[in-house]
This record gives sequence, C-alpha cells and structure tokens, in this order.
Amino acid sequence: MFFKSLIPAFALGASAELIVGLGSSYAEGPGLTQQIGKLLGQKLSDHDGQDWSFTNHAVSGSILEDITGNQSPELEGTNPRIAYIVSGGNDLSYATCLGNPSDSACQNSISEDEWKQRYREVLDSVIQHTAGDPELTVFCVTYIRALGADTVCPSDDCPMEADEKEQNDNLYNRVVDYTVRAIDEWKATGDNGQYDVRLIPMRQYSEEHYVGTAEPWINGAQVPEGAGGITWHPNDAGANAVAEILFQSFTG
Repeated sequence: MFFKSLIPAFALGASAELIVGLGSSYAEGPGLTQQIGKLLGQKLSDHDGQDWSFTNHAVSGSILEDITGNQSPELEGTNPRIAYIVSGGNDLSYATCLGNPSDSACQNSISEDEWKQRYREVLDSVIQHTAGDPELTVFCVTYIRALGADTVCPSDDCPMEADEKEQNDNLYNRVVDYTVRAIDEWKATGDNGQYDVRLIPMRQYSEEHYVGTAEPWINGAQVPEGAGGITWHPNDAGANAVAEILFQSFTG
C-alpha cells in the first residue's frame, strides 16, 4: 500500500478533468476544425500531463434563458473543472443583424436591465447545478470583434452600408458592455465573490483581428477556404486564440 501511494494518480487510471461549453453558436463552434473546449483540453494536457475531456452543451441559436433552463441543468453530477460561457448576442439579435441589418429584430430589443438579469441567472444556475464547487473555474467570454476601421463596407465580405456597420458595431459594444456590467453586479451580490468566475475580454484581445485585418479571428459574409467556421462567426484562428487565452488565465 505504501508503494502504491507513491504512484502518480494518472498511472492508476484517474478520471479525466472535465471542460464544458455553454452558450450559443459562438460557444458551440459550427464549422470549426476543433471547438474551443477541445483545443483548451489539448493545451492543458500538454501542459500538465493530465487527461482532459470536453462536453459541449452549447446550442446554436440559443439565448441566455436556454442556458439557465436547459444547458446548466445538464451539469448536475458531472463535476466540471472548467466551464466557459459565450452567449447573450442572440438576446439582442446580434448575429441576425450582422447578416441582415434591415431585419425587424434589429429594431426590437430587450432592456439592459432585463439582459443583465438573464446573465446573472445563468451564473446562478451554473453555480447551483455544480453545487458551488470551489474547484470550478467559470470563464465568461465576451464576443470576438467583427467590425472595425479596416472593415470595408459595403463589400463582398461586409454587404452593409456605412450606417448599418455603425449600427452593428454599436450593438456589439452593447452586448459586451452588458456582459461586463452583469458579471460585476453578480460578483457584488451576496457571497458570489467567493466563486472563481472570470471575465475574458475578447473585445480587447481581438482589437486587431476583426474582418478586414491581416489575421482575422472571425469570418465576415464569406468564409475563406481553409478558415473554418461559418459566416459572421469565429474561425479556426479565433477559436484557437480564445482557447489560448483561457489556457493562460487558468494556468497563470
């Protein structure tokens, strides 16, 4: 028994650590060669020699309430070590408006207070269904920037007028700003500050990687050959960038 106790846990068949993805299409990763969680697991395995598994609960087209009602309950009893959330854009029709700025959904929006309440309920639900596990790290990932100064509109890659581009960029900033404020407010409530919930500010990290830059992390209205992903969503480079930033945060 003494000698057995000296054998590393992984040599005794210890179970893999679990990464889970929650949210909508930006978390699910349609069209990607590998999803964010899979890439993150590989980076962590290379780093610590531990086995890491990945379960993606994210569903394209979902809104924040779908995480609370459907996705986070699936975490019950699974003991994830890492959960990442990328969501909230569909609550404001962000991807819809990138694809079609004249869509009626772009003129109808929920209030900031309602949006933030939905996000806070997501965090409550994740903590509830993981029994407040102190070993869990929750990453709240904001969206990769799609539009910027070097995005030419109208063009094949951005078939919208200049005013529509501005409208969509403003909408993007609302999604990100709401996310930041919702997390801050949630952490300041009750005992929530004890949980390891981290903001991953992809707006900041992707400042030089939007559509029209030399190394975009997101596709525009076209998907270049070999880029991976789908229109107006993160490409393979973007997924890897997010995974690397999560890795650096988790191991730093």
